[in-house]
Amino acid sequence: MKILVVGLIFFLPFVCSSQTKKIENTTLRYSQLSALLANPRADTLVFDKVKFVNDGGTTTWSMTLTQDSSGNYSIWATDYIANSLTIPFSSDTTNTIPANDIQFNQCGFDDDLYFENVSFPGSISFVECYSTKNKATLLLRNCTAGNYISFNNPQTQGSNPSFWKVALESTTTDQLIIYNPGNSSIDDIQIDVQLSTVYQYLYLRGRKIYLGGSTIYLTEPSTIMATEEAYIRGNKFDTYLGTLLKFEITNSEFALYYNRFGTPVHINTYGDATKWEFFSNDVKVAIGTYIRSDIAPTSYIDFDNMFGDRPIGWYSGDSGTDSSFYDGSTEDLWEKRGYKRLLQHHKIFHEFYVSSGDIISANKVYVRMKDLETRALLAEVDVTGSKFDTAVRISLNKLLKFYTMYGTDPSRAILISIWVILAFAFLYIFFPSSWDRKPKLQLVADLRTLSERRNWTVTVAGRTSVVVLLTLINAVTLSLNSFVTLGFGDIPTRGLARYMTILEGFVGWFLLTLFSVALISQSS
Repeated sequence: MKILVVGLIFFLPFVCSSQTKKIENTTLRYSQLSALLANPRADTLVFDKVKFVNDGGTTTWSMTLTQDSSGNYSIWATDYIANSLTIPFSSDTTNTIPANDIQFNQCGFDDDLYFENVSFPGSISFVECYSTKNKATLLLRNCTAGNYISFNNPQTQGSNPSFWKVALESTTTDQLIIYNPGNSSIDDIQIDVQLSTVYQYLYLRGRKIYLGGSTIYLTEPSTIMATEEAYIRGNKFDTYLGTLLKFEITNSEFALYYNRFGTPVHINTYGDATKWEFFSNDVKVAIGTYIRSDIAPTSYIDFDNMFGDRPIGWYSGDSGTDSSFYDGSTEDLWEKRGYKRLLQHHKIFHEFYVSSGDIISANKVYVRMKDLETRALLAEVDVTGSKFDTAVRISLNKLLKFYTMYGTDPSRAILISIWVILAFAFLYIFFPSSWDRKPKLQLVADLRTLSERRNWTVTVAGRTSVVVLLTLINAVTLSLNSFVTLGFGDIPTRGLARYMTILEGFVGWFLLTLFSVALISQSS
């Protein structure tokens, strides 16, 4: 009787034709599943609590990640042992499943499940499905789905084990949804998507996520969420609507490299220290970050690649537009809560670069922190009105940035000081000085006489040149002496130049003090 019931359940879809066929609470062989997929005689084919038993052989294949001369990436080295479903398509061999929607609900498989070169007109979905085989793989290779591919397995500890690996290779779909946290007793569950294309929506959630060599066009906000590892490399992300792509990373190793980001990206981190790798990406828009965990000192984040001349901040909500990006330029920074959150955000990156020994990147973050402080002061003035102490702080910040980049660029301060010394030295040339061997007016008269004489000797010209050179040296010496405030005793010049030396002495004292304070402030 049991065999008869199973047989009726199996052959019933071939006898009856309707919009939905549902097969439930039975056991089918993989070959029977293949036959059903080839000729479902229904628009929607649903398998509910069905146990599938493999009656075929196994296929072993591997993938490798390589980069060609054009910068394109192929899949990296990993091995799959999977069972291919040999679907007996009709003689026209379009390899298209006749049913528009294939659903597997709470189904069990005793082996791997492997689709290859299959076209699904609509969707294929797996809900709370599992495999009794240790480290089983669900694989779609060279497949297409007109609507979506979905694997939803929100299982908890103690329930049936999930597929160990859910993988796509060279597969195309409008929407890809994979939620595979798996059983906590399995420590290396993976989501592996390679060389595939997604046109609308992407949602990946699991322990270990590997996404490589794929093209992702987004029209809806999308998410990649990992709790152990996330390696995103060699992909192209694009959007036409400013759609946001979010990374939710918890206690994970997180790597983004060799990607092209044409869509806004936001990165959230949680839990303990997260190990980052971010380099060699082609970034077209601002990268938003909201850090709720420390960045491990062993991380490598290329500051110029991640931020460049783009601001440090985060996207609010699910929008990836410029107006939704919070960096202090479009918000009221005088409001202390928002300012402190943004300042703390900068500080996390600054402390990471300091701890990892990347002082150049740390200085770049520090400059942005001081710019943020200046903008907050200006916002305060706009709201509460100008105050003397606020105006002084704003002016000092602007001067510090111009003179030393807030103490991070000593060479800039030295160069500006040299120009100040030379500028004052040029002015001193035109004023009398007790250091000169000849008065300035007499020197000018000698030069005029020398230029008018047709028969002048080398000796006369040489003496005059020496006098001119000494005059220039005296002017520079006087300027340098004034700038560094060494003191003269009696000021060796007269007239307006005496007041100029005092002014230069004040400028030099002020700039040198400013330089010292900036260095101490920056180092602390």
